[in-house]
Amino acid sequence: MAKGKFSLNHLLHNNKLMIVFSAIAAIGIWASVVYNDSNLEVRTLTLSANLDLAGSYAEADGLKIYEGATQSVTVEVRGPRSQIFNLDENDMRVTFDYSEVRGAGDWPVRLSVVKNSSVTNYEIVSVSPQTVQVYCDHPMTSAAMRVEADISGVSVEEGSELQLGTPVVEAPGMEDGSVYVEGPRTTVSKIASVKARITKPAAISTVTAFEAELVALDENGDEVDMTYCTFGGMTDSKVTVTVPVNIHRVVNFEYTLANLPEAFSGQEGFCTVTPSSIEVVGTPERVDAFVESVQNLGTFDFHHIGLDDSQQTIPLNVPQGILVLDGTTDVTVDFSMSGFGQKILDLPLTSSNITVVNDQDMRVSVSRQTIMGIRVIGPAETLEAITAEDLSVTADVAGVDATGAVPLQVDIQVNGYDDVWVYYGAETADGYEIYLTIQ
Repeated sequence: MAKGKFSLNHLLHNNKLMIVFSAIAAIGIWASVVYNDSNLEVRTLTLSANLDLAGSYAEADGLKIYEGATQSVTVEVRGPRSQIFNLDENDMRVTFDYSEVRGAGDWPVRLSVVKNSSVTNYEIVSVSPQTVQVYCDHPMTSAAMRVEADISGVSVEEGSELQLGTPVVEAPGMEDGSVYVEGPRTTVSKIASVKARITKPAAISTVTAFEAELVALDENGDEVDMTYCTFGGMTDSKVTVTVPVNIHRVVNFEYTLANLPEAFSGQEGFCTVTPSSIEVVGTPERVDAFVESVQNLGTFDFHHIGLDDSQQTIPLNVPQGILVLDGTTDVTVDFSMSGFGQKILDLPLTSSNITVVNDQDMRVSVSRQTIMGIRVIGPAETLEAITAEDLSVTADVAGVDATGAVPLQVDIQVNGYDDVWVYYGAETADGYEIYLTIQ
């Protein structure tokens, strides 16, 4: 054979060339079979369907789907492989027929699938399911409902004198211990109360925080199914119930009477405290502090009790966290001064009616002077007999570190009468002022 002359026989006997040619031919034949529009295949796709009542009578009536709003729909399509194997769920759309939804309850909704893109060279063979059930109702929000703590399983440790205090319910989203319920009107309208039910109650001896679950109850006390409901503003129905441990204490009021005339000392009914005692409940620490602050009503000094002071009211200033069982907020102290009066006397000082005490290492003398306006209080018939001659003065110079004319408050006694007292005034003065000469 001459060089350069084409030879078919030579090509057919070239093994490498035949291998390449065969591969190309095979691919071409496969492609023509697979992508031939006359060669139809079937494919199954899964679509997500979100039902929302849009455009329906049910939407106009204010209904909302509470169950069945999300569905999974299986679609079988037939068409050329080149078309159907490139399809995704964006190429199709699920449509809904809400015509049978007429109010609250379970209703059937018919489903269908339509083409939703420019790719249309295929056939929708089947849709499953063709009908789904949805539960619809009108949405409703309750009024704010106070949450009551259910502590029926909680107790104090056996043998203690403690008692359970008022529990507090807390959770993010709660406002002033109240919640409101959102959900289907059929359910929300049944709710009469909301309780926080402690999940793991126990016996306690100190203030304890428990985990609890909010439960809704109807007017009969039966639990309401809250499957479709939520508590507005809260992420879930979990709350915390803090249960304090309290102690009960009886407080008997005490007081001191200073400079009380001897005739009234121990006289029943002359001094009356109303109430004479109270019962308080609170945590042990708070009760101890409160009792310490109020049990002793203080000292009532008759040198500072005038005719207008026969009744004195002392506020208890009950702090938060303390409960006074009968609601008492103050204590009244009454002195039986009916028929009492006041007599005013002037007392000229003389060496015979003044006594100086604690005058070691000093010479004390009294210049001529008169104590004016000495007020004596007691029964009117006793006051009529009292004169300035019945008064005497005691001057205590202990601690005086001065010379010359020194002002000093002196104590005045009414001699021979045990049912009257000298009134020094409402302030804290310890007596009437005179001047002593000290050398």
